[in-house]
Amino acid sequence: MPAVIALAAVLIPLLLTPGLLFYYDVTPKLLAVLFLCAAALVLSLRRAPRLRGRLPWILVMQAAALALATAFSTHVALSFSGGAWRRFGAVGQAAVLVFVLLAYPYLREISTLARAVVASGGVIALYSIAQYFGFDPLLPAASYHAGAGEFTIVRPPGTLGHADYLASYLLFVVFAAVYAARRDRVRGWRVAGVCVGGLCLLGLVMSGTRAGLLGLAAGGVWMGLREPELRRKNVLQFCAIVSVTGIAISSGFVQSNLGRPLRARLHWIREDPAGGARLLLWRDSLRMAAARPLSGYGPDTFGSEFPQFQSVELARAYPDFYHESAHNVFLDLETEQGLFGLAGFVALVVFGLSAAWKAATPEAKFGGAAFVAMLVSLQFSAFTLATAFFLYLAAGIAAAGEAQTEEARVGWRVGAVALAAVFAWFGVRLAISDGFAARMQAAIARRDWQGAIRDDELARRWAPPAVSYDLYYARAMARESASARSNLLSAQLGREAYEAAVRACGAAEQRQNALYNLAMFYASQNDTADTERSLKAAIEAAPNWFKPHWTLARLLALQGRNELARQEALIAMDLDGGHDAEVSQTLEKIIAQAN
Repeated sequence: MPAVIALAAVLIPLLLTPGLLFYYDVTPKLLAVLFLCAAALVLSLRRAPRLRGRLPWILVMQAAALALATAFSTHVALSFSGGAWRRFGAVGQAAVLVFVLLAYPYLREISTLARAVVASGGVIALYSIAQYFGFDPLLPAASYHAGAGEFTIVRPPGTLGHADYLASYLLFVVFAAVYAARRDRVRGWRVAGVCVGGLCLLGLVMSGTRAGLLGLAAGGVWMGLREPELRRKNVLQFCAIVSVTGIAISSGFVQSNLGRPLRARLHWIREDPAGGARLLLWRDSLRMAAARPLSGYGPDTFGSEFPQFQSVELARAYPDFYHESAHNVFLDLETEQGLFGLAGFVALVVFGLSAAWKAATPEAKFGGAAFVAMLVSLQFSAFTLATAFFLYLAAGIAAAGEAQTEEARVGWRVGAVALAAVFAWFGVRLAISDGFAARMQAAIARRDWQGAIRDDELARRWAPPAVSYDLYYARAMARESASARSNLLSAQLGREAYEAAVRACGAAEQRQNALYNLAMFYASQNDTADTERSLKAAIEAAPNWFKPHWTLARLLALQGRNELARQEALIAMDLDGGHDAEVSQTLEKIIAQAN
């Protein structure tokens, strides 16, 4: 089992499969959790974790809240499988909870785990640093660059999908590196701990993530308070000297030519110290939670339900932005799993902080510091599979002294086999469907239309519930249909685009985008009635999104329905908040046309 735990700690954050899987930064991480959890369940058929102590029952309570939230979800299939942006539905969350429960009795001795984390974390930190300096053989740099010219911001995501998630993960690695540097019996691993700790600190700075740096400070203070021998050995004084030196070096780096992206990031922070949309997003998320407080809307449903609660103020500030989560771990759980899910997580937090404060062993102290650091960081970002896994793992390490195993009973064995079968079934189907979708994407790129049609059909056949590639396929086929060289090919691709666009509207995730896309397809066919109907449906799904109002205004103006067009154009201009000149120009044209 320790080898399985170490393998999970390596693969979950590290796996990235561009070209092999469609969602290449999300799907492989979930597959690692599912298959390794299934393997751990099989290993537990002889020795199972004893359900005594607080953490096992907290995990059971969270699993029960997860099941309840999924059963009462507004979109059960979406909650079961999870959305495309993080694929952290009931299956993924259950796999994390079960894996940590199975790993809990083996977290007293973590030398193998710490080495695995140091090795893989060092690779990820190096990769993120390379991304900052412009070298990235795997991901398109445009996906983590923002702005232009001297104000271009570079926020390297490493292999975690976003700089915020990278920073939360690196916090765990930092404290694992500290543990290895101080406690490993092999000198080479102690040196590796020092080196990787330095790389992670550099990666945290280059990520431009304030939450990560705040979490690092919180974890460092916690470790200092809980380790009196550090004070006796003047280690804290040494750390203070290192910190001051690091700040001085960082300041020099920021002022250099290489530090230009960080200067741009600092400029953005000064311009927007509140952190972008977060304050308005949190306020609107509280309104959303209040409308369904007990069970929430279901796991991974935030993106589909939040548009109904998005305020005009938030829409004006960020008029064409998709808010996939509340960007706060407590609000995430409250909106998606209600008070029951929130209560389970609060119990974990209380337990984790208590265990961290009482920690007596070096292992427990490392787990406690990592838990505190990650918890602080996650107040400003969402749970992903990787960050959730390492937060729960840190809590388990902090309190592993109370964990025990026992001879597996018949009931446990039956449940373990059933769960392993579910995880393996879901993982196999997801791997195959994502693989075929990646082949479909490659076929479209090389203009192999028959191959793309075949692979899309196979991807849909194997896809688990609510896993869909239709919106991408519809847009790609519509684009190619418009430029096809023959009328016959154009008609075939157009039919594929239309059928995929209709299917996409049946999926809960980003329904407003699917409806808007369908409206654009109808518009290209000069079908004004269906265009208007689809635009109105998109407005119903996302009332404060300016784009369908704007497009509807132009459609109504073309039909000579000037008063209705003017009303929609006024709404669009208000919701756009002055960001796009074309929106206000549309209103001016409508008024001129009416006169």
